[in-house]
Amino acid sequence: MDIEGRSVVRIIRNADLDAEEAYYDEDIDYREFMKMLIKKRSKLRPVRVEFSEDVPKELKAILRKRLKLTASQMFIVKSPLSFEFIAPLEEKLHSTHRETFFYPQLTPQVTPYAEPNTSIMRQILDHDIFISYPFQNTTPVLKLLQEAALDKKVVAIKIALYRVASESKIIAALTEAAENGKDVVVAMELKARFDEENNINWSDKLEDAGCKVIYGVDYYKVHSKIMVILRKDGNLTQTFTHVSSGNYNEKTSRMYTDVNLMTANKEIGEDALEFFNLLQLAKISEANDFTHFLASPMGIKNKFIDLIQEEIKVHNVHGDGHIFFKMNSLTDKDVLDTLVEASKAGVKVDLLVRGICCQIPGIPGVSENIRVRSIIGRFLEHSRIYYFHAHGEEKMYISSADLMTRNTEKRVELACPVYDAKIKEELKTILAVGWKDNVNARVMDEKGDYKQVKKEKPAINSQLQLYHRAYQEAEKDFPETLEVDPITWDGITREIF
Repeated sequence: MDIEGRSVVRIIRNADLDAEEAYYDEDIDYREFMKMLIKKRSKLRPVRVEFSEDVPKELKAILRKRLKLTASQMFIVKSPLSFEFIAPLEEKLHSTHRETFFYPQLTPQVTPYAEPNTSIMRQILDHDIFISYPFQNTTPVLKLLQEAALDKKVVAIKIALYRVASESKIIAALTEAAENGKDVVVAMELKARFDEENNINWSDKLEDAGCKVIYGVDYYKVHSKIMVILRKDGNLTQTFTHVSSGNYNEKTSRMYTDVNLMTANKEIGEDALEFFNLLQLAKISEANDFTHFLASPMGIKNKFIDLIQEEIKVHNVHGDGHIFFKMNSLTDKDVLDTLVEASKAGVKVDLLVRGICCQIPGIPGVSENIRVRSIIGRFLEHSRIYYFHAHGEEKMYISSADLMTRNTEKRVELACPVYDAKIKEELKTILAVGWKDNVNARVMDEKGDYKQVKKEKPAINSQLQLYHRAYQEAEKDFPETLEVDPITWDGITREIF
């Protein structure tokens, strides 16, 4: 036999497990159902074939026929077909060539809103606490859970988990709390893509420890990032609520930018308890279920559209309308249409969108008052912050939700208002320095194309600037190998807001 050629071939299959379309027998445990579904992933329909070298047309034809693909689904790829070698290579190089191939090490610092050696629960009762990942560490969140697990007056802990670290201190604290007799309720999303097996394994361990594990609402992924702790001291009832734009995942908290709020606000705590009550009943929230929270499906979108329209009305009177959204992606058509209305009315609309953005800025008479920027840097931009000027009343929300149809209509999401004036300023600073980034930022033009922002002095790498600030607030020395141009934080914030 003569060998005419050779090629490495990679077949890529659809990996999207659709639990809604699969037949689900209610007599079967949901975890067992998901386990069966995961086993089918390796046999799902092929969607693409990659070749390391060109191959004869006859071979391509055979593969197309057997795999039921078209010619447009077959590619010659010059890059490696698999990147599984990266992790072991990284581990090897880390010990031998760290300075050559890796970023200088940065360590998340302690938030200035929390004293390390004082009870975190007492501090939350005194004031709201703000944490900004990855610049500040997860210690306050872990400490809150650990304190609650040991506090005899804590009666319940409720938390929604979407993606959890493979070695999770969050899970350890929850199991300890359950073993100490607390009522621990965990809303575990088993349909978190590619984390299904990890979440199934954790749900088994949580139930073994005595936690009540619930799986949310039929046909909707629970993507909310929320925890509430209920404490009773005699006739006094206290709640400690944590809401975030990011997951309860110690690993990603060092790689993703996210914002966190910890509060003892009684009404927000009541909203949080009601949120979990609805989840335990497998019910979708209605618009009037909460005093402060906004909840998807629909609740976030409808309220934000109302707030955009209110901004238009206020702008027509005062002429100072300003909307600033930071998110991962923007695709919801109803929101897009309303933002165009705002632009036509003269409202200034700033959109800091890392990923997909269906809003084209700068079109005369349509979106000329809309600006779009994206930041791609060392850390994954993941925080969701929504700002409405409201003629100086400044309404701000942090949220788990992007303004995508899948988030606004097909997931259980939360947006939480921020009332603390100091924390509002923190959020505005994050938005402002992100907008002024001239190192990692790209700006979208009226054709929908991205162009790198012109580099000027001072050079502003927003992520590095926020890390440098965190080191300064913690009174720690910033790595000398990382150069950061001095900036005036108040000046940058005033320039944007």
